[in-house]
Amino acid sequence: MKHFYCKWEFFMLKKGYPAEVGAIDSFLETLLSLFLQEKDPKEALDKACAIGALVAQKKEVNPEITEKMLGNFVRQSI
Repeated sequence: MKHFYCKWEFFMLKKGYPAEVGAIDSFLETLLSLFLQEKDPKEALDKACAIGALVAQKKEVNPEITEKMLGNFVRQSI
């Protein structure tokens, strides 16, 4: 297993996405899943932040989020 701690210095510098409430479960699930797939840590963090913010904006408890929805959300937030 790779050690990511030395690559995480960018965490404190990451700009967030707008959201009214937290969605930590979706954030962590995405982040851990991408780390286990050995994806780039910066890209994994960005996607996890976006997923968490997008889920928090939905009224449903477990909303369906597609890659297209995620891409649109990220583009609108930049």
